[in-house]
Amino acid sequence: MENKHKLFSMVSRGIVTAIKEGFLPAAAGVVLCIFLDTWNQLPFLWNGRADVNYYWFNSFSFGGFYSVYIIPMLACIPYAASFCEEYRSNMITILVSKINIKTYCMSKVITTAVSGGLSLAAGGTFFIFLASRFTVLINQQTLIEFQGLPYYALMKNGNGITFFVVAVFLLFLSGVLWSSVALLVSSYVCNRYMIFVTPFISSFFLTRLNVILNVPAIFRLDLLLRARSSFGTDMETIFITTLMVLVLVIASGFLFCKRAKRLIKNEQFI
Repeated sequence: MENKHKLFSMVSRGIVTAIKEGFLPAAAGVVLCIFLDTWNQLPFLWNGRADVNYYWFNSFSFGGFYSVYIIPMLACIPYAASFCEEYRSNMITILVSKINIKTYCMSKVITTAVSGGLSLAAGGTFFIFLASRFTVLINQQTLIEFQGLPYYALMKNGNGITFFVVAVFLLFLSGVLWSSVALLVSSYVCNRYMIFVTPFISSFFLTRLNVILNVPAIFRLDLLLRARSSFGTDMETIFITTLMVLVLVIASGFLFCKRAKRLIKNEQFI
């Protein structure tokens, strides 16, 4: 019980730190990236000729450069480099003396994943709110263009709020995944810039590997996270996507904890 209390306390303080230091820049960066992916269509927003879904689709689902490669990097800003920074400054010695190593490592995994996911989700939510001040979420008259794509049924439901809830959730999962991968890398390479660029490099090679190996779309996590692929019904797709992300995050967290414990006990870093 005491360890759970300490874990909750560490995670709470970590999230507060993440919000103060990098949460807002990361969220603002998401909004900027969406606009940069669709900058030549921005006039359509002011005069209401395009709905919010038009910009979201062209940035995320269609695969704009900034949404595919830059936004995952933003998830690392709030907290992914915290372990490296604390280790280099010897702050980790003080922290571990107050709690056990296992609790410390678990707090890093949880805080990094949560802060990374929330920062991207907050940015996506703010973009939707901002864009909806000028135009509708989904124009039902042009919805036929999206027939056959994943979550089409949700787009037709009401005014599209349900669809955007799912879209933001997928963005949250993306932030959770890439920030966790970056945390794992931070236990091997203690360089802030390398940690931040990890999602860029990883997503690039992962995409190329999927193309070279001709991996079916239903098994491509990158397409599932961008709502470009489906695995059965919408609910089944959400469940499978969440499960795949959780497995990868748990695996990354396990490897990070194993590596971090060894470093802390040996008091050395590469």
